[in-house]
Amino acid sequence: DPEIVLAAVQHDAKALMHADPDLLCDTDFTMQAMATNRLVADYLLSLTLDGQVQAAETKRKSEEAWQQGEADARDSGLPLESAYLQFQRNEALFLDSRSVEEFDRSHIA
Repeated sequence: DPEIVLAAVQHDAKALMHADPDLLCDTDFTMQAMATNRLVADYLLSLTLDGQVQAAETKRKSEEAWQQGEADARDSGLPLESAYLQFQRNEALFLDSRSVEEFDRSHIA
């Protein structure tokens, strides 16, 4: 409920962490929240920066997984591009034989 969140934000800007994410995307609501407590703008900025850091980390992990896949393909003697084309043409089926622990460490989420 926006009114409850605004009342909580008057006392602590971090009360926004309990707000519905859709509410945080509502420009009118965020403007009201910032008018209620000047620290809201700082808190919203920190959420944005945290999101950017998480996006960068996800991208880094994805690139590492891709590079590992390329290395694995080189080791197998089958170039990654060829494997991909064969898969697209339904000429190949790939089975993942890694252990659960290995999969958890290196799969692309």
